[in-house]
Amino acid sequence: MHNDGPSNVTPAPLADEPELKAPRWVERHLGREQFHILVGGLGVKVSDDDRFALRILQTLLAGQSGRLFLELREKRSLAYSVSPVCFEGMERGYLGTYIACAPGKKEEAISGIQKVLQTIVSKTPGASEMKRAKEFYLGRRAMDLQSDTALATHYGLEAIYDLPYLPDDKALQIVRSVSAKDIQRVCAKYFLEPHLVTSVVG
Repeated sequence: MHNDGPSNVTPAPLADEPELKAPRWVERHLGREQFHILVGGLGVKVSDDDRFALRILQTLLAGQSGRLFLELREKRSLAYSVSPVCFEGMERGYLGTYIACAPGKKEEAISGIQKVLQTIVSKTPGASEMKRAKEFYLGRRAMDLQSDTALATHYGLEAIYDLPYLPDDKALQIVRSVSAKDIQRVCAKYFLEPHLVTSVVG
């Protein structure tokens, strides 16, 4: 008997995307007055242990008090907008740095991004900066999970993704235990290794 209903067969997981052997550059000119640049590469899965350190690194980089904004917009006036980007999936997601700038500032903007990231790797983030980043991340996380609907969605998705149950107090403990050395390690591993793609559109 033919059955057109939904299948209960779980599809096989996709093979991991291979790392690039060398940096890749993609550029498309549209005659615009603003260039949109993304420098990034493969990220992590939702189950990867590095996700906690990466979230604190993103917090160090993001926002008007983050390193990217302060260095590239406030100090050097290179960016209309600048921020880290990150997506975690069942398979490896992506991460990187986005910047919007004037066409004549393209090279300086890209080198400026690399300088900010290299500084994190070469100079250990201070204790006060780490504390602020963790408190900001945990505060935002608490706000995001205030409602019953948000909590149900959070734990429901973890069940759908077949992730091991992670009690909230354990998650908070893991975040608080992220060290400055962890930040340097994931920054070097995901943001600076030579398998990044630079995409320029403008």
